Amino acid sequence: MISGFQIALKNTIDVDFIYHWKQLMKFYSSHKTNCKVSIENTGIPQHLNRLLEILLAEEKESDNPGLCLEYLLQHKLLDWLATLASAETPPGMRLVCLIFFKKFLARTKFPLLHQAAVYGPVLRLIGLCNGSIPSPIEGEEIKFLLTLCFLICRYPHLTNIVNDCSSVRLEHCVVKGSERLDVQSVTYIPSRQRTNHSINPLFEPLNTQAITLVNPNLFACDHHQRRSICTERFKKSAKLCDKTRRKVSGRSNESTSSRDTENSSRCSSPVEKIQDAALETIVDQCDYENCDRESDRVSSSVFDIDAKLQDLEELRLDDYRRNGLLNDNNDADEKGQSLAESISPDPENSNLLLDALISYLNSADNTVRVRACEGIMVLATLEEPAFARTMAQSDLSRVLSARLENLFKCIPAHVDPAEIDEIDFTWGLDSPLWTNEKKFPGCRQVAAYFMWLDYCDQLIKEAHPEVAAALAKAIRLLFFEKVLTPALGDHHVVLITALVTETLKKITGSVFNSELGYWLVGIERVPVADVCETSLIERLIENCYSDSDDLTLETLKLFEAILEARNEHVFHCMILSYLTSRGYYDTSAADSAIASWSDEEDEREREKKGSLDFCQEQTHSRTLAPSNIHRIINCFLSLVPRQLQSDPGEDDYGRYMADWEKQYQRAKAECSLFAWPLEAVSVDDSGSYDSRPEADHCSSRFYMGPFIAMLLDKVSNIPNQKYEINLQLTVVISKLALLPHPYLHEFLLNPLVPLTPGTKSLFNCLQKVIKQLVSDIIKMPKYKDALRETRKKLLQESSQDLIKDNILYESIIITEEFCKELAAIAYVKYQHSIVIRDAIKLNEFYGKRIDGGNFFIKINEDTESSLTTTRMRLLKNTCENVLKALGYAVEENAERKLFLTTKSQGKIENGFDRCLCGVVKNPVSNAKETGLSYSQYLEQKMKLVREANDSRPVDEIEDQQLEMIAQAVITFEFMSVKPSHPCFIKVDSDADKAGTCNRGGTFVLYNLARITKILDKFQYEIDSGKYPELWDIDKVDLHLLDSEEEWNLIYNYIYDYPFILKRIIEIEANGHCKIHPQLLSAFLLNLCQKFSNYYRRCRILTDGRSQLLQEMMRRIYLLKALQIVFTNALEILSITPISRM
Repeated sequence: MISGFQIALKNTIDVDFIYHWKQLMKFYSSHKTNCKVSIENTGIPQHLNRLLEILLAEEKESDNPGLCLEYLLQHKLLDWLATLASAETPPGMRLVCLIFFKKFLARTKFPLLHQAAVYGPVLRLIGLCNGSIPSPIEGEEIKFLLTLCFLICRYPHLTNIVNDCSSVRLEHCVVKGSERLDVQSVTYIPSRQRTNHSINPLFEPLNTQAITLVNPNLFACDHHQRRSICTERFKKSAKLCDKTRRKVSGRSNESTSSRDTENSSRCSSPVEKIQDAALETIVDQCDYENCDRESDRVSSSVFDIDAKLQDLEELRLDDYRRNGLLNDNNDADEKGQSLAESISPDPENSNLLLDALISYLNSADNTVRVRACEGIMVLATLEEPAFARTMAQSDLSRVLSARLENLFKCIPAHVDPAEIDEIDFTWGLDSPLWTNEKKFPGCRQVAAYFMWLDYCDQLIKEAHPEVAAALAKAIRLLFFEKVLTPALGDHHVVLITALVTETLKKITGSVFNSELGYWLVGIERVPVADVCETSLIERLIENCYSDSDDLTLETLKLFEAILEARNEHVFHCMILSYLTSRGYYDTSAADSAIASWSDEEDEREREKKGSLDFCQEQTHSRTLAPSNIHRIINCFLSLVPRQLQSDPGEDDYGRYMADWEKQYQRAKAECSLFAWPLEAVSVDDSGSYDSRPEADHCSSRFYMGPFIAMLLDKVSNIPNQKYEINLQLTVVISKLALLPHPYLHEFLLNPLVPLTPGTKSLFNCLQKVIKQLVSDIIKMPKYKDALRETRKKLLQESSQDLIKDNILYESIIITEEFCKELAAIAYVKYQHSIVIRDAIKLNEFYGKRIDGGNFFIKINEDTESSLTTTRMRLLKNTCENVLKALGYAVEENAERKLFLTTKSQGKIENGFDRCLCGVVKNPVSNAKETGLSYSQYLEQKMKLVREANDSRPVDEIEDQQLEMIAQAVITFEFMSVKPSHPCFIKVDSDADKAGTCNRGGTFVLYNLARITKILDKFQYEIDSGKYPELWDIDKVDLHLLDSEEEWNLIYNYIYDYPFILKRIIEIEANGHCKIHPQLLSAFLLNLCQKFSNYYRRCRILTDGRSQLLQEMMRRIYLLKALQIVFTNALEILSITPISRM
């Protein structure tokens, strides 16, 4: 009874669905001659809404596709709707169909887009969406397209469906019957591997099944034999009715042709294998009972509709290409045409959905335009190589460049360059929220240009690498080289330069930045002398020599933006290629002059000349942190004589330290991947490949390059230049000197370097400027008062007017402050190599971060071996502690999951990365240790520790301390080898030779206890009055920790500790994870060895004489930093330190 009621309920739902569909089609039978009735006056929207409600309600009742969905797919109702939408019958039908398709595809929980009965109509609707022709329903069109973008993003392998523009040539062409059957030729293939590049997590697609079209000529049609879709559908419906009659009457269906059977299986929906009696009964009855009854009534209306559809104008997919979307290229010059031809799209590799979205990029409706941009960005992140290749060869790059050019040309020429950098914008917004203070004539045109530039930048950052490279190159060729390069030579060059400066500042993507580097300096890394053509960078350098102060100022700002872009190719071609030969360094005078390093390092350099055996772990630079740093700083601070100093009581450079420290940290991080050398080393002339004498003669001539030469010329002209130019000049030189390149640092920031004859340097130019300023200023009456007033005006923003002849006083002020800035930069770069301060100030947080992702680690315990399980637990705890230190959250619902298991164990859970863990073996049998438990092994270790301390009083060694030492020993035994390698236990002294680590946890704990004892003794002597209180760390000259052992401890251990933690958890490019916890054990053991050597050679605590206090304070801080590293590392290993041993 209940089952019968359920079947009746299902019957009601299915009949209701079929009823509303037939009521929808009833409109066309009742309007045979007039289909121009507005759709609002019909019941079509209501019936479509009801159909959608029934489909969604059916999905909620079951996890399997229902009967209504089966009916919709088998009878191809969506294809009917697409036909009616293309015919726009009645008016407004296209809008209603777009809304229905959008809601249906977005809300259904089944992946239906790969079904031929779904993607065929969808492709036809995409072909109707053309943003080049203004339409009142373009808002719904773009929503429909955006819905498809997110569906394809969710199932990225469905790109094959929309990746062939030729599949939908004529919207109203009807294919042959055989081609209709081939439409269903869809087969499944396994999911492809993800490619190696980062994507935006907002658009990250889900792993799903892929589909491949067997028939690439999907929906291909014969132009000379067009047949009506409705007629074809009616004929198929008649055949279906006939088959139903034969089935109900009990006739055998063996007469059905094999081709019909095959095609029937091909076109089946996702529920074709459901053998439900109710489904069979309902479908058969509906088809049988309604076939004869409705045939006469529906056929006439159907054929009337066919006649109307045959008369419709053909709709082609590529209409927008003929509507002048890119007509702005008609006025391009010969060079621009050649550039456009070099990146012309391939018509054979067009994409239906992408082309439709592109057509809306120039829409007058901002909302439509933004949604089109969003859809393109979603498609650009897809990882399918074929789709990325198609997108890279599409018209997208041309459209982006053309719109960028049009917006750029719309900027009025009267815009004030000083107002440009005041603009705030976001590409997704129509316009920024302007205030009265920021609004200026032309501001909206400027904002529109930068918003579109920001979109291009974001699109290139998020896109597939192949798409990003194609877009960036096209914009460089079609916009930067074609438009901006000629513009930098016209009469509006000041405004153009300011716009280019802001353009460089707004571009943040690495791929885009690389292309801009090629635009600035060319692709070749070796300077090529071309007398026929001036490069862009040379033109900019020439602009700095212009008589126009405004042009010089804006060009210097542009150079600042170029330096801030951190483009290695630009740095090399513009600056470093001229310095890396170290031609400025006079090697013949190095023996008699003070060189760049200390005398001890000079000797070491001569000993190591020609040797390339450098330690790979060396991370510090003696060039950036020379031992004679105080002499270098004094050189800059003493440049300005006492009588010229505007504030003799405030000659400290410390106020610049904080700002330059932040900037240097950022510059060092941004340049960390440039593979720049650590030291400035002279090139051996004997290694020349050119045996000609004149070759060596020419190589001895040093040329610093046009850019640095221009900067030094401008420095020499400081007394004759405006304050704004001098100020911007000092900014450019300071940011250039901030770069962590040894040759550049040595040339700009080391006045003690012996220079070859005739070589100018920054320090020499400043000396000449100071001499000229001194000779001019002493002629002025009361110049000291004038200097103080000028300083107050410039540095303290006084409201007083500047005095007459202020250019001379401004030059003195800016030169004085510039020398302080250079001293501050030199000391910041030196101090950055001294990491003790960081360790002391961060203490237990040293080496840790506060941001990261999430992680989860699980182990599969070994039921046979207790020691193997213990080792896996130690690995798990250590890795979790490292992850927490690196800022990761350890939680079960994590993005990355790691499963520790042995080789003998079975399959792992889905979503986990396997990490093999070697078993614990017995050194005698060389087999897995199964007879010894962890507690028994711990007792044996405690016994061995006690035997090793038999000479000490028993009460000094407590059981708890013995247990902690024994646990540390076991931890180092298990953690000192790679996780995948087996670990051998050590049960007695005879097995030591087979053990993993002969000097492990005991050695580490002992060295930490030694450091703790020294620091405790130091505090005891302070309390007793022998030593003064520990000095503040900022008052201790830590740079004097310059012995070999001290440098080794500082840079290879204190400095390297955070990087060791990062190397323990290795996340590969494909997203998989590997662990290397043995690195931490090896790090601690090596540190103990180095500290033991240092402790034997250097005395930490002295007798308290004042002349020895400075040295003792330095070494106390060194020990404190080492104690922090030891303590934090042992905490990672879950080892409790002990105070004495």
